[in-house]
Amino acid sequence: MSGRDPFILRIYLLDLVSAASSEALQQRMVYEAGEPDGPAMSLLLVEHTPWLSIGREGSRAHIRLTDSQLLAQRLQIEWISRGGGCIYHAPGQLAVYPIVALDRVGWSVGELVRRSCRAMHGAMHRMGVASWSPPGHFGCWGRTGLLAACAMAVRYQVSCYGYYVNVQPPMQPTRLVDTDRSIAEHHTPWNFPQAASSDSQPVPRDRQSAAEPGEKLESSLESHDAALPPPAAPLDRPVRRSMSSLALERGRPYKMSRVRSLIAEAFAAAFEQPRYHIQTGHPYLARCRENTSRAS
Repeated sequence: MSGRDPFILRIYLLDLVSAASSEALQQRMVYEAGEPDGPAMSLLLVEHTPWLSIGREGSRAHIRLTDSQLLAQRLQIEWISRGGGCIYHAPGQLAVYPIVALDRVGWSVGELVRRSCRAMHGAMHRMGVASWSPPGHFGCWGRTGLLAACAMAVRYQVSCYGYYVNVQPPMQPTRLVDTDRSIAEHHTPWNFPQAASSDSQPVPRDRQSAAEPGEKLESSLESHDAALPPPAAPLDRPVRRSMSSLALERGRPYKMSRVRSLIAEAFAAAFEQPRYHIQTGHPYLARCRENTSRAS
């Protein structure tokens, strides 16, 4: 890592990664982030092969699939030491993993979560989605349900795991997984304010080129914070316990490349990193895949 500023945000765009390879890669990055000259801030943007994870707030009872159905669909359940509940992972869902050495950057866990939540809402706003986090929760909700689940962990003062954004995953198995039961049991659904589509009102090219990515997102984040009033009157229908998706929220498909770009810019702004590095792949990923294949 010599010759590179350890406090510059590094963003890694990964292809399809299995659960085991993702865990091994994050373990390696957590170890490196704790080193004095290691990268203090990294962001993994990755899609996963199909699997099911259960966090500290989840239970096997929240997955409404029998063992025979799981076997038929070749779905494996993994118990993960992270926040959040049960989540179905598949291509079409973007996992957002901030790997941040909290003690080195001077943040508390709460500060990291607040910055990450602000970044997610800022990116949603740029997508034309009016999102909301209910009191005491840090996931992103829209009119159709939970769009991005918050499921973070901290190991040795370094964060890992993070957000799971449903862009356009297979919805049939998604609907059989109760990701956030606490909302359905203790909160009332709301009407959400309409958001103007960023696709229908693009920023002029001359203004885009004149501003740094962080500056563009910072103004978007500020306008988003001011534009979302408290929820209006409740709807006369139950809250969906399973996750929704951006495709359902917008009523049309949304490109994964566009979502990755907006989330990368939003985290750079929320982490106050106007300069950041973006890299396709990760140098340790091939080694992690090789080690996990040997173990299996």
